[in-house]
Amino acid sequence: MPSKKQEIHSGYDSYLNIEKVLKAHGAKKPFMVCDSAFEFLFVKDYIKALPFPIVFFSDFTPNPLYEDVVKGVNLFRENGCDFIVSIGGGSAIDVAKCIKLYAKMPDGEVYLKQEYKDSGIPHMAIPTTAGTGSESTRYAVCYYEGAKQSVTHESIIPDYVILEPAFLKTLPVYQKKATLLDALCQGIESLWSVNSNEESYGYSEKAIKAILSNLEAYMKNDEKALEQISLAANLSGRAINITQTTAAHAMSYKITSLYGLAHGHACAVCLPYVWRYMIAHPDECIDARGEKHLQKVFKKLCELFYVDEPQQAVYRFFRILQFLEMPFPTLKNPEDMETLVSSVNPVRLKNNPVALDRKAITEIYTHVFKDGNNFQKKNIEKFLKKCHTTYELEELQQYALENLLNFDRFCKAHGLLYYLTEGTLLGAVRNGGFVPWDDDVDVCMTRDDYDRFLALWQKEGSKDYILDCFETNRRHWTLCAKLQMKKECRFSLKRLKGIALSSAPSIDIFALDSVPAKHSKAQKKTADAIRFWRSMLWLKTGYSHDYSTLKWRLIKLLSFVTPLSVVRKRISSLQRRFNAVDGDYYVNYGSLYDVQKETWPKTWFEGTRTAAFESHELPIPQNAEAVLKTIYGDYMKLPPYSMRFPKHSYFVNTRVNE
Repeated sequence: MPSKKQEIHSGYDSYLNIEKVLKAHGAKKPFMVCDSAFEFLFVKDYIKALPFPIVFFSDFTPNPLYEDVVKGVNLFRENGCDFIVSIGGGSAIDVAKCIKLYAKMPDGEVYLKQEYKDSGIPHMAIPTTAGTGSESTRYAVCYYEGAKQSVTHESIIPDYVILEPAFLKTLPVYQKKATLLDALCQGIESLWSVNSNEESYGYSEKAIKAILSNLEAYMKNDEKALEQISLAANLSGRAINITQTTAAHAMSYKITSLYGLAHGHACAVCLPYVWRYMIAHPDECIDARGEKHLQKVFKKLCELFYVDEPQQAVYRFFRILQFLEMPFPTLKNPEDMETLVSSVNPVRLKNNPVALDRKAITEIYTHVFKDGNNFQKKNIEKFLKKCHTTYELEELQQYALENLLNFDRFCKAHGLLYYLTEGTLLGAVRNGGFVPWDDDVDVCMTRDDYDRFLALWQKEGSKDYILDCFETNRRHWTLCAKLQMKKECRFSLKRLKGIALSSAPSIDIFALDSVPAKHSKAQKKTADAIRFWRSMLWLKTGYSHDYSTLKWRLIKLLSFVTPLSVVRKRISSLQRRFNAVDGDYYVNYGSLYDVQKETWPKTWFEGTRTAAFESHELPIPQNAEAVLKTIYGDYMKLPPYSMRFPKHSYFVNTRVNE
């Protein structure tokens, strides 16, 4: 069954829709449920100035009691309110949901024991954290006579939602981490839940991707990341609204009450060991769709985490806990193990795709409390030496995007035409942005615009960047120009130390030169000569020290009697050899691909065309698809997972803080 239709307003300043929604709905006396943090919210004055006689209610505990809800119901009725607004964390939204459900029920009998019906009272939810996605679920929680009560009804899904990212800026650090982990756990659990369907898959996959892509930037309060995490948490809530949570959540609650871990933190220490158990016991699958379906889910998680094997995806999750500095608990008393095992709700376990009996639950808890911290110390560091996690790559891509947009602004201001090319063009056409495992930006320009760009940038370019090319760096080692970041960041190419003017993230700018024909002998001879001189360039600048073959040893000998200035001049002359001829083709001699893949008809570049790249419209060749087919063949076909990794080996310095 599809989820209830909601009206969702998201993005910065979306809180300004509060008044619009209230007026559009004809609200006369709104009832606002808010927690103790309300007085510190930046929207406090805006809300208090709204042209409505708002009744405020905040008399409830962080783990709301049934009696708190009853107080809210009574206040709502006494004041004749007609619209509920909740603003705060999950508790405020849960209380508001319960008040909506109970407000029109008869007195005299406990509301929890009565039949649930839609009260028809509109509810607008405004979450100030990004975790449970409670603003889009049919679930609420309150405590009655010391026991936790789950309240579930389709009607309590809020009618309106305001997702204002600015709320997330001031969250306490631990709360940011814990709520983020809750959203990630919900996305993963929703994906493997026995109740999953096509709609929930869409929500959970988008949520996981957004969280992994923005995790580190979110912790730095990057504005785009705040917005993306706000949306991701909501998506995870919409997914869980369909599927319900599974074993990791079921096992987390008693950890919170006994050991004081926040809910999301508690879920996150359980999830990797539940995950590992399921990978090891696929034959115990209880999902009606069978073991093959479960293996498809594990494969999908491999895709989302960019790994080959399910166990590697679990390592990625451990790495996130390590990065966030979220430790595993240690057992205080041996008796706690029985308490923990007995606390797990068997109803929630029915949603888990692999059967978990008491023995299995005990095994998982034992790993959580005895092995968790040691596992990270022993295994994760070794794993990290081989590859960095997705969110680190995404942080690098944010720098690359910043570079590209600054380059784009400069070109537009000076009437220079450029095109996305190579992997950046592939990402624009296939992904609408970066290829997920790409770590740089490639653009190309006709030789005339290229030369104009070099001259203009040296006169008017931003002081935040360094132009590295033959004209500015006597040790320039490549056949394209590079526009390099000047500011310090965590990413650097150590192999370029002493060669490049900066080893920070940069843009590769390739020149398009004319050639009269694509497969002519003259062009092949020119390309071979350029490759020879490029090899000498690498040796002379120190970029390469490969003397293992006869060819390299010969070039090394010749380099002793050939000045570097001669090498550069020879390369430049060869690249421009046919520009005076009115050729029909462009060639990119600067690429490391074979020249046959880098030669295209000029007609493919005629006219203007743009494509979406990370939500920005940027120029691409008129026949970009033909360009990509020439370079990559079937460019829409994804490579194996094992080939989906960054190519430039950026060093990540975890000690650099901007």
